[in-house]
Amino acid sequence: MLKDLGRAAVCRHHDDEALKHSNSLLPFRSIIPALESSHALAHAIKIAPTMGKDKVLLVNLSGAATRI
Repeated sequence: MLKDLGRAAVCRHHDDEALKHSNSLLPFRSIIPALESSHALAHAIKIAPTMGKDKVLLVNLSGAATRI
């Protein structure tokens, strides 16, 4: 429904690309995202530089929090 309304986009990333970005949150908040969330994170990292500074990018994550 959100895609049809133009409020969401459907995209694809290979698992290797998603896994490359999966540990990018670990140093900041000790978060290890699930593989599915890592796909969203990979896309967010890809499109963020193309967005205006007045835009907000929200990524919903699932996974595990760990203490380092």
